Amino acid sequence: MKIMVIYTGGTIGMVNSIEDNTLVPGSVNNIKEFIHSECLQDHTEINVIATKAIIDSSNYQLVYYQELSSLIKKSYHIYDGFLVLMGTDTMAYVASLLAYCIEGLNKPIVFTGGQLPLFVNASDSRHNLKEALIGLSNQQFPKEVGVYFYKKWHRAVNVVKLATTDYDAYGTPNLKNTELILEKEEVEITTDLQGNISIFKFIPWQSLEVLKLILDSNLLDGLILEVYGAGNMPVFDAILVQKFQQSIKKGLKVVVISQCLKGEIHVGKYQTSLAAKQLNFINGANLSVESASAKLLFAITKKMNIQQIHHFFNISVRGE
Repeated sequence: MKIMVIYTGGTIGMVNSIEDNTLVPGSVNNIKEFIHSECLQDHTEINVIATKAIIDSSNYQLVYYQELSSLIKKSYHIYDGFLVLMGTDTMAYVASLLAYCIEGLNKPIVFTGGQLPLFVNASDSRHNLKEALIGLSNQQFPKEVGVYFYKKWHRAVNVVKLATTDYDAYGTPNLKNTELILEKEEVEITTDLQGNISIFKFIPWQSLEVLKLILDSNLLDGLILEVYGAGNMPVFDAILVQKFQQSIKKGLKVVVISQCLKGEIHVGKYQTSLAAKQLNFINGANLSVESASAKLLFAITKKMNIQQIHHFFNISVRGE
């Protein structure tokens, strides 16, 4: 059994800064020291590497995803499993994106981290890291991308961060117990992603003029609308409808998802959701914002047309 551990940064490896005593990403040597002293298994070879930039995950950008996915792609046939260590703030986004971007995956890729640094007393990072490695070594995890945290494995395309400080920080409110079927015999990993996506969340006292400005900017390839309940949103005036029509004609892909953690979108059920139906918005069904943004970015990168994207969002491709 051979496992690659990829350290990208995050609280799990943080240390106190000399300058102002704030937490900053620490060296990969600390991770190696812990693994070699606490986590080695007799039948397992563990190789620990770090990305070029060790960062707080709130600084995560596509360039960091490109490096991470390229490392996995380059080493995919050498190792039996992968463990990615990163910060908890954007872990659900990155894990979900990687899940959509790997076709034909037949080995586990696990993400973990911690709410407290590795060498702090009573740190959850110690348990998460050690248990994730034991699980990989003993082949306990499904052969897909997942997040392991506080003794639980979560499917990447369903997972969301629910708590800022609790050890039990992640959940899958809309999990479907779908068994994945390999759609390709050979693994294919998309590393270079192209597309500018943003998210607009409706609130009762927000002016829709903001949405008009976003559409006027012509900066976006994809827009995710977080709407109320089962797909409801404020009534659009004629100008906003026209701006959406023009933007969509130019290639903008618009996805609607619910602000609720459980349940899904039912476009057209209420009169206030008719705009989404009339404008042919893409139904995000039960997707979380993390999963929807990842799925949309992948679809845009693959240059799917609007009919293909509608179909892509209507089906489960990674158990979402």
